[in-house]
Amino acid sequence: MKQLRLLVIGPLATTLFIAIFWYFLNRTLAGFQEEFLENWPWPLSSQWACALLGGSIALMGGAIHVLRQWRRTTGLAHWAAFRHFHFSPTMKKAETAAYQDLVLLESFSSAANRLTGEWNGVPVECFDYTARKQSNPHRSGGTNYECHTVFVIQISAKPSPEFEIRPRGVMTKILTVFGVRGLDFQLQNHSSSSTLDSDILSAFNREYFVSTGIAKQLLKRAGIPGVEENDSKSQVDQIAEQFSLATMRSFNENPGWCVESCGDHLAFWIPKRLVAAKHFDQVLSQVLTLFEALTSPLESGMKPTIFAR
Repeated sequence: MKQLRLLVIGPLATTLFIAIFWYFLNRTLAGFQEEFLENWPWPLSSQWACALLGGSIALMGGAIHVLRQWRRTTGLAHWAAFRHFHFSPTMKKAETAAYQDLVLLESFSSAANRLTGEWNGVPVECFDYTARKQSNPHRSGGTNYECHTVFVIQISAKPSPEFEIRPRGVMTKILTVFGVRGLDFQLQNHSSSSTLDSDILSAFNREYFVSTGIAKQLLKRAGIPGVEENDSKSQVDQIAEQFSLATMRSFNENPGWCVESCGDHLAFWIPKRLVAAKHFDQVLSQVLTLFEALTSPLESGMKPTIFAR
């Protein structure tokens, strides 16, 4: 259906729109100069030449997009066959039922190129995810779409607390305006900590925004009834157990990643990045490094304390 819109419906609609626009523009400007557009050089002087030119450009753009999608799907299929992953070019939302509690999926628009298999003995699921982002929910239109490759790994050990990690940027600055400030990390024993330990922690606090669930915090700040307290001391303490200096070092060495925990699954993605097939080995290794850093037992003497600002 999407290819039909890009290759048929879109070009035809563009052709018709330009033809009608040319006609009304020519009639409107005729009051200043008779047959205004007919006196311009070709193809501007021809209504249907302009229309067909616009339709051809739309068709070319659609064909390029379809070709890129085909090349991506083919590349991922070849990678999956080489790495013994199961590959499906299409994916429905129902197939995310195992981790449907991820807040990430609340903006689900579409998904494709699903890959499932094991990487270094760890079961991993990956897919191209398109999220619907509406700039103003009180107005029609204004809908944007963001695409990124999402990696989901089930937590086989004890359940994880719900939390989110994302790089600091404009969005996190906006969140602070609404009172969502995230969590700060501190070393448990400053006197016995080295300068290197402090540098690792400072870099992580500077580059990453950790929260107990941004969506729930915003609802709570807005006074929506039925939203449970999600920044209680017990949950903060549970999140603290997920982090060590080794965890922070891993994130510092692999920048740009967003992570969400829904309790029994961890999702990893870099916003607006679709991972090319030729980079999948490297990126999967990064994801597994971060996963192990978040789920492995903490090193002795490396545990920081955490508190909510």
